[in-house]
Amino acid sequence: MLAILAVVFEATIMPKQIQTNLSPPDRAAQLAMASFLEPVREIFAFLEDAMIIKVGYAIAAGRYRELNALLHISIIGGAMCGLVAFAAMAIIAFNDASANVLLNPSAVPNQRIIDSGCSLIPTAAQILMKARPYWLLISASWIPQVTTVTTVTTVTTVTTVTTVTVTTVTVTTTM
Repeated sequence: MLAILAVVFEATIMPKQIQTNLSPPDRAAQLAMASFLEPVREIFAFLEDAMIIKVGYAIAAGRYRELNALLHISIIGGAMCGLVAFAAMAIIAFNDASANVLLNPSAVPNQRIIDSGCSLIPTAAQILMKARPYWLLISASWIPQVTTVTTVTTVTTVTTVTTVTVTTVTVTTTM
């Protein structure tokens, strides 16, 4: 339930809040996070896409017993992939050394500028403090997204194949 709320929050409220409330350094941290999180999300989406292809082949071949097993595996597997992705990102987010390297790769040169008195550049700790909740929210939103995409795509595929089959039978009957 919380993961679904995370998806809704991330999709509707976050873009407005990002636009109106983030300062340029905070927006830079958010972009740095997105540049790391998006490829990770795509890896797990690729695994889910492979299952959708297997389901499509089972539907096309009319192997409904196999289809039933694949549907169950894809729903459970989608949820597990989302949980694994979230867990991996949570571990990185709570490991300050790893998160700082990802969010602020130029921390060493920036620290020299910060030490010389520049207050415009945020420290790595400041970036991480503000970025960690967003990082976790985005990662948590993957859980229902991966599970839902698997289910919705599979149901759409089943509906499409059924419709095509009925149309083909109708055309064959008329000839």
